Amino acid sequence: MGLRPYQRTLVDSVLNDFLSLDRLLAILPTGGGKTFCFVKIANECLMSGKKVLALMHRENLINQAAEAFRSQGIDAEVEMGSQIASHTAQVVVGSIQTFSKERMNRWPRDHFRLVIVDEAHHVEADSWQETVNYFHGIKLLGVTATPSRTDGRDLGNTFQKISHESTLIELIEGGWLSPITVASCPLGLSLSGIKSSGDYQVTGVDEVLSPFLEKAAKMVVEKAKDRKTIVFLPLRATSKKFADALTRYGMKAMHVEGGKESKYILKDFRNGGFQTICNASLLIEGYDCPEISCVVPLRPTKSFPLFAQMVGRGTRIHPGKKDLLLLDFLWEHEKHRLIRAPHLFGANDESIDSIFERMGDGQGIADATRDIEAERTKALERKLRQLKKKKERVFSLSHLSSWTGRDLKRIKNMDKGDPPTPKQIALMKKFHVNIDEIPSREAATKVIGALLKKRR
Repeated sequence: MGLRPYQRTLVDSVLNDFLSLDRLLAILPTGGGKTFCFVKIANECLMSGKKVLALMHRENLINQAAEAFRSQGIDAEVEMGSQIASHTAQVVVGSIQTFSKERMNRWPRDHFRLVIVDEAHHVEADSWQETVNYFHGIKLLGVTATPSRTDGRDLGNTFQKISHESTLIELIEGGWLSPITVASCPLGLSLSGIKSSGDYQVTGVDEVLSPFLEKAAKMVVEKAKDRKTIVFLPLRATSKKFADALTRYGMKAMHVEGGKESKYILKDFRNGGFQTICNASLLIEGYDCPEISCVVPLRPTKSFPLFAQMVGRGTRIHPGKKDLLLLDFLWEHEKHRLIRAPHLFGANDESIDSIFERMGDGQGIADATRDIEAERTKALERKLRQLKKKKERVFSLSHLSSWTGRDLKRIKNMDKGDPPTPKQIALMKKFHVNIDEIPSREAATKVIGALLKKRR
């Protein structure tokens, strides 16, 4: 399988930047194939006889990455829990939870040449920092779909450069990801009383959501129709209740929460055994089922990475899939920022209501966001130009003559003597006098005197 054009650009950019830099970040939307990209980059490292470490934080991501390496003929072993990788493996795919404990110390500090951090928005956490800084003389590559963090930590502390970034709208317009259609589902649920530090507390969300589960289930059945659907909820208990509610209203659904049984449930879902999968947080990152064509985020959030990851479960393209339907529950909120669909396309907070108005008139979310943001940018540029013009305005001697009632126009024809002093120039600038028309210190004295007299 060859690289897509944007993937080739990413790989080439990273390899070129590694010639002069050591820590790089690459950004691809969910579904853009970042695993395939870092496998290609790792292969370039292996060709020089060096070894590679790929770090992840979830078991499903670790297993997927290991399989991706092996599918390209690369010897990859897993270091996680009871699985112990050998020092001869070309690539070690490791769990950050395992590496950040005593297992890290069994690896020589110079064992790996390239360290890859998947879901790199987590890298500022202490356990990640401890691990990546343990190894010496490495090239560090972070890959992520969502480079922002809710805790305010800056990825620029770890990475020297964003070597490549492809946006969601670029990949949708290129036909590499599915178009997104938004359907409004007004629940009438207020978030104003929920505690929030970084993000909404899931227990608080669950408490206010629970009385609305039946209403929400009816809306999902009505809007999703026969689409393969994934639902995100705040807690596992609520996810179970919601799956039961959907089934009662005619949409066969199941809850999944991990463990051995989850593999069989997810396999049954993929094979069409039931229509809708419900979960709390198990499937937020790393779950890949391209057939999903409806995403239901019944978990309001202030976290852009979390929202983007949830929506990303449905953005992959698949034969016969026309678009991704994203349900927007119109949460009522006051003082806290709420992430909504237009943010995925780069919308500013102040633009959200205008974008939804355009969408209500039939315009697609990507086009509505682009148009509104373009209008906002133009308005901002006009305002900046006006401010600059106001700041930089100067008055000619003709204007000053009219304003002071004195004939100052003749001053520019006065004989040149000593130039105006710095104090005179500073004072005249306060009055926005055109300094170029003031030939001498004497002329400046006359102009300043006229202005001060008029001011009194």
